[in-house]
Amino acid sequence: MKKYLLGAVTAILILPVLTLLPSCGNDGDDPTTCNTSNVSFAKDIAPIISSECAGVECHTGSNPLSGHPFNDYAGVKAQVDAQKLYGSVAQLQGFLPMPRKNDGTGGTYKLKDCEIAQIKAWVDAGAPNN
Repeated sequence: MKKYLLGAVTAILILPVLTLLPSCGNDGDDPTTCNTSNVSFAKDIAPIISSECAGVECHTGSNPLSGHPFNDYAGVKAQVDAQKLYGSVAQLQGFLPMPRKNDGTGGTYKLKDCEIAQIKAWVDAGAPNN
């Protein structure tokens, strides 16, 4: 009887822990490691733009599909000045949500929270060419 009781108590104590463990995983977007101070165009913003916007032909080349080239700082800054960049990447109401999927569906996906936070910090700092 003691063994049965000990086994039941152990199961009652361990089972909740085992069900919570999967929620402790790393989803790859840890906000505690997101640097939003002194965000640099060259170091932080340009790589996001290059991989998520300019690299899929929507915002690259002399005649991009979007009509808004992000080939360089000036192209990105033009969308900041038009007050469109942050609203679009954060997918705020009233803005064209970006980035678009490059699969022909016309759908969108969302940038990582850290990428959005870095873009916001950079825009809020005046979008410097640094």
